[in-house]
Amino acid sequence: MFLLVAPGQILNMDFILGPPALSTPFTFSIPTHNRLGNETKRVGVYSSGELGATALLCLIISELITTNRLDTISVVAFTVLKRDGSKHYSTRIINKISEHFNVPIINVDNIENNEPAFFYNRIGKVSFQKVYDDYSHDTDIYQGNNRMAPDDIRPFTQSLNLFHHDEQVLWKSPFLDLHKPQILDVYYKLGCEDIIPWTHSCTVMAQGKCDNCYSCKEREWAFSALEKEYINTIPLGISDIISDGTWKYS
Repeated sequence: MFLLVAPGQILNMDFILGPPALSTPFTFSIPTHNRLGNETKRVGVYSSGELGATALLCLIISELITTNRLDTISVVAFTVLKRDGSKHYSTRIINKISEHFNVPIINVDNIENNEPAFFYNRIGKVSFQKVYDDYSHDTDIYQGNNRMAPDDIRPFTQSLNLFHHDEQVLWKSPFLDLHKPQILDVYYKLGCEDIIPWTHSCTVMAQGKCDNCYSCKEREWAFSALEKEYINTIPLGISDIISDGTWKYS
């Protein structure tokens, strides 16, 4: 729900997210000044076409609309090149979100990655630093990474290759304490369910899902825990996949 406040104040977006077993309060607001103390003129988010990053982009735009700041703050989506086809899915979903909200989104879709992050479909430190160096002077930068499924309730055993970066000052992670079912609920709370079919979670298959990687299982768990019907990804109309449905460069 949106909370009304006095003129001139920054409006927080307060929600109760997730199913009863994982219910948690969540508040989000974009500051008027970034961590360097400069006026926020842009809000940037790392976009991969994945469920979490896309939910964060929708949340950011919703907050700027609610606080009437889209005339002074622009939205930028950063896509770092990875083996999982992030550029293809991200470009498509950015266009869909822009259409949904009728809001322009600057798409920076050619940020080089470094090994071994590229191989493991993660963002490397070099890429984070590059975006920070180029944009941090007037941009509040966000990433949509989330908390892993807890061992005591997760219905799958797959693991995830993680990269830990100490330089958290390079970005903000508002979803860091949230699990995937809670993040999925952001779409329903914002009325953005039509965006979900454009998101892609599998890090193995270019089209559809392998049903075996961590990301596939986590997505499946999100819908199941939230008691929502599973929504698959709308296939990409592209030519850079091989006959078994994987990426040519994977």
